[in-house]
Amino acid sequence: MNFKLLQLNLAQLTSTWNKSRNNTYSDSFRQDYHNTLEELFKEIDKEDFSKLDANQLEERSFIIQFFFDSVTFLDNSTLSNIPFEIVKCLELALKTWYPKNDNDFIIVTSLIKNIKGFSFNPILSFYQLYYDIIEKNYGIKFKKKLIQINVPEYLVNDYLASVPLYHELGHFIDKYYNFSVILANDFSTDIHKLISDKDFVEFFPLLQTVRPNELKSDQVKRYLENQIAEYFCDIFASQYISDSLTIYLSFLAHKANSSPTHPSTENRQIVIENFLNNEHNFVISKLRETVLNCTKNSLNLEIRFRKFKNEDFKLLIPQEINSEAELHYLFKYGWDMWQSDWSDLSRSNNMTENLTSYEVYTIINNLIEKAIGNYIVQNTWNKL
Repeated sequence: MNFKLLQLNLAQLTSTWNKSRNNTYSDSFRQDYHNTLEELFKEIDKEDFSKLDANQLEERSFIIQFFFDSVTFLDNSTLSNIPFEIVKCLELALKTWYPKNDNDFIIVTSLIKNIKGFSFNPILSFYQLYYDIIEKNYGIKFKKKLIQINVPEYLVNDYLASVPLYHELGHFIDKYYNFSVILANDFSTDIHKLISDKDFVEFFPLLQTVRPNELKSDQVKRYLENQIAEYFCDIFASQYISDSLTIYLSFLAHKANSSPTHPSTENRQIVIENFLNNEHNFVISKLRETVLNCTKNSLNLEIRFRKFKNEDFKLLIPQEINSEAELHYLFKYGWDMWQSDWSDLSRSNNMTENLTSYEVYTIINNLIEKAIGNYIVQNTWNKL
């Protein structure tokens, strides 16, 4: 690599960091990460790239890319960009599956223009080479890694549209434990037997188009991994938010057919419905078995929300939340209200005119936000 190009890259980074170095965050963990970036920047900035060999230049290029990726997500996780209420709900779900999350990972977001662009980026969570190179060259250690979730910019304050974030968090959990990889390997071992099992083929229909001598190919294994990962993440999300994801899937995926990367919308909805009704099917049974084995029976796929019956929202009063399980159920509660007869909302509050869709949308989002915020404040106060 030409050191002049790396100098250009550093100049670009300097311009970016000058705009971001005074960011403020909702918690000390992000601020600590930010401070470590400042320490790293000072080390990079004082180097003379012209005196480095090709391998050293390549390593600096990796480090600068790491820096850009980190800043991108931190910029979009400041107090002014992402509501801490949404992130807090995800952090509580994460803690169940990864109890050490306070010491290891921070959930951050990146805002993108695509209104359907929810996704998980594993680079800063699992690409250990970044951290090894930084420590080797500068002796700098990051206490935490970032869980990067992409969020549509226009929906950042939309609590109804936040339900896919639980699915994306599921991708982090899946990758951490390797559930989909392990189960795909198991399927691949018995693939010639499974291909004649209608219960298996129902959820992996594209395998019917594969020639028998290609069933053990890497391409088929990737297909299995992709399908299993999506099924797992749908179930993972449904543990917390009930069928809210199923409702929103009809908008995100419409009636999509099975593809190499995703199951059909119909199959995804079947799996979620079966899980919530405690009805077993091939995918649910195998995933439960895999989760138990991988976590040494410490975790299972199970209902983690608690229903509450209350008319507070109809009276425009934030729901009083008494547990984390009820906190997660708020999203389902909000969706139920959205799908209800809005005239009930008008009558309950002696309104003379029916509410518009935008007014109902604003009311629901505000009530969910306040209910989460009240719970967090009360919970924090009780711990003092």
